[in-house]
Amino acid sequence: GSDGASREAATISSTDLSESFDCEFEKRLHGDRIARGSDRGGNSGTDIAALRGRFTETRELYREVCALLFFATTINYLDRQVFGILKPILENQFGWSEKQYSYLVILFQAAYAFGLLTVGGIVDKVGTKIGYGLCVILWSIAAAAHAFVSSFGGFATVRGLLGFAESGNFPSAVKAVSEWFPKGERAL
Repeated sequence: GSDGASREAATISSTDLSESFDCEFEKRLHGDRIARGSDRGGNSGTDIAALRGRFTETRELYREVCALLFFATTINYLDRQVFGILKPILENQFGWSEKQYSYLVILFQAAYAFGLLTVGGIVDKVGTKIGYGLCVILWSIAAAAHAFVSSFGGFATVRGLLGFAESGNFPSAVKAVSEWFPKGERAL
């Protein structure tokens, strides 16, 4: 009865959406001529079949890129929060005053703000993959360097470096999303 008809309507709707997206994706990647099924050179439906296979591979790659962006951003935010959580331990272990700790926080934020103004341009020049990769490597080194410093000046240096390097996450991730994902899927 009505359950079968409703399932059939849902299937048709889902199929229509999938075909619409497939066609839009093909247009985006290879222009209108391939999405129409042939070009002036007489290419046949075989090109479309190959393109659909590439589309499926690309959808899987989308998921991988999304996961990488998610985990990199999560690590970026966790790196920032750990310093605040460890404040009482670090103040006790290194004998910092509230004022010294606040200077470290301000230095991190200032370096982050400066990085937001500069890193986007760098990422535009070197490309998203290289720019984001360099930011992740630099902030990983800066985060690890915290284990090797014991003076206020050492912490100030690595906190500044960490702030600058972590600032590259947001512009790089936004650019990666704009390059990798169709407009209709960016909010998902």
